[in-house]
Amino acid sequence: MDYSRYLVLYSGGADSTYFIEQERTARHLIHYRGYNLYQTSVAITNANLLNRYLTIVELSSQCQPPDGETNQIHALCDTKIALDACIRALSFGMDGIVMCFNSDDIGIDSNAVEAIVTRVESKFKLLLPLGNRTASEIREARKTSKLKSSSCMNSEHCGYCAKCLKGF
Repeated sequence: MDYSRYLVLYSGGADSTYFIEQERTARHLIHYRGYNLYQTSVAITNANLLNRYLTIVELSSQCQPPDGETNQIHALCDTKIALDACIRALSFGMDGIVMCFNSDDIGIDSNAVEAIVTRVESKFKLLLPLGNRTASEIREARKTSKLKSSSCMNSEHCGYCAKCLKGF
């Protein structure tokens, strides 16, 4: 698929890094800076290495989720991020956004978000291309990658956050 007219939410985590590494047409990336500053540096470095456009958005202190949800509060924050990304993509005349949730993520109600946005632009799409892949499948496929990723909620790999304990 050609993702050149889609805005890709790029966390710097394993799933979104896998996606942008595999999909060369995924050129327009947006990163929402959260608590993990290492993850932001990974996102910047990988975007440069892959010759991608990257926009970094500062989040308000009341909603700075980690990469991927660990609970329903984080899913709610990701919904806010998805809506913001949709508005940004619409303002640039893009066809939609790409969110790199895998089948193990809690995920957001993407159909509800898409229903809201399609009231403005009927052909707008919210794509979830990794929705049928498990986290372990993606990590296995990334073993040969030279790109770094960080799915830790705190740093490179803290060892005690919800993501590290799950092995992500």
